[in-house]
Amino acid sequence: MVGRFVYRLVIYVTLFAFALQGCRGQNFVADEELMPYVHEYMSFLKDNKIGMQFQTKFVVSFNPFLDAFRFAGYAEGMDKDKEVNVYVSKSVWNRSNEGQKRWLIFHELSHDIFNLRHGTCELMKPQMDIKDNMETFEIAKKELAEVLKNK
Repeated sequence: MVGRFVYRLVIYVTLFAFALQGCRGQNFVADEELMPYVHEYMSFLKDNKIGMQFQTKFVVSFNPFLDAFRFAGYAEGMDKDKEVNVYVSKSVWNRSNEGQKRWLIFHELSHDIFNLRHGTCELMKPQMDIKDNMETFEIAKKELAEVLKNK
């Protein structure tokens, strides 16, 4: 039990330190490869008339530390209104198909912007499935829209 707590503490401290180091003084940062997926998420919100709070800090980037801990992504800004800090594992990203990439970005941004928890809907399940693809993503995205409209 103590070992698990220490392990998680090390993960969170490492991710927090990386976030502070990489984003000082910058209000909007998104890795070029992730930017089209972030834009797609924002268009999804707009098209579904889903509003969001103004964000004073918005970061979506690759984080090499996630690979060591086998996380696909991490929403460091969850429960911090007005801050979005989403980090993605580059190795998981490189192995993912287009549906899984969208799934990952939509999942982490929904954690961070709307504070959605795992299990809220299909797109918010704790782990991506190897079977996830564009078809399953489109179905899960429609359900996500309904969840966010009713939030």
